[in-house]
Amino acid sequence: TTAALINARSGQRVDASVTFGAPNELLLRPTLGLPTGAYVVRWHSVSLLDGHALDGSFGFGVRVAATSGQKPLQQLSLTRSGWTLVALTALWYAALFFFGGGLLSALMLRSRPHPASWLLAGAGGNALTPGGRPDAALRRIWRRTRAAGWLAVAAGVAVVLVETKEAAGSITWHAIHAYLFASISGEARAATVVLVALAVLLAGRVSRVAAIALLAAMATLALSGHANSASPRALALLTNWLHVTAGVVWVGGAAQVAVTWGPASRRLAFSERRRVMTEVLRRFGRLALPAAMVAVAAGLVNALVELGRVSDLWDTAYGRVL
Repeated sequence: TTAALINARSGQRVDASVTFGAPNELLLRPTLGLPTGAYVVRWHSVSLLDGHALDGSFGFGVRVAATSGQKPLQQLSLTRSGWTLVALTALWYAALFFFGGGLLSALMLRSRPHPASWLLAGAGGNALTPGGRPDAALRRIWRRTRAAGWLAVAAGVAVVLVETKEAAGSITWHAIHAYLFASISGEARAATVVLVALAVLLAGRVSRVAAIALLAAMATLALSGHANSASPRALALLTNWLHVTAGVVWVGGAAQVAVTWGPASRRLAFSERRRVMTEVLRRFGRLALPAAMVAVAAGLVNALVELGRVSDLWDTAYGRVL
């Protein structure tokens, strides 16, 4: 947590000490008496509830009117590491959903004898390899799924480090310790990456345990986000977990189907393509439709819990993004 006193006219920083008074109180004391003029206080802090960096400012005047110095509370300022964090977070979620969709779909559809068998239809695997070997196609699909998992782990580590720099101003051990191990939200961020890594390690070997690790990662993901600061907290966390988990099954599974059969279907005759996709989509549809319904329902409830009012969906920037 930091604060700075700025001369509104010159834009120069005014010497001032920063100390902590009562709990949740920051005292900014000018070293010398302030001459007549307008000033701006700019502050930076981090939420203990969801770990997001917070910025704001306000203005005041000494024997003059305050100039416009008010800046609304901001989370994720795009003037610093914002766009980098957006890109890394998008990669993190894309890879996580793809990996999770492959893992959870294989378990829920009881894919036998191989975790990727649910993606093949009868002899349809012959179309995936020039030599017509479904076993080679299965191994390649699963290698791709696990590679997406490791990409998610790498992106997750990068997101945590960028968030640490955004919140603490550096990536020193002191900053990492203060950000990741001083609050539930920080510990949840670290736990999410560790649990995803564990799921990737166990995927294909002990799939049930890997799935449990992934579901636990979805729970810690909820703890590290906005849901942890909403009220009622238990409902916000539950609906967030349900929303993301169902989304992983629905969107991640659909991505697995698209990546596996999109290019390969061009090599098939229309009748064969139709047969393969009918079998694959009918099988996946038994899982996808309920998952989509849960994702939509839980997402709506979670949005209303986090926002507080229905009108916030169009009255606030956060609501419009949702």
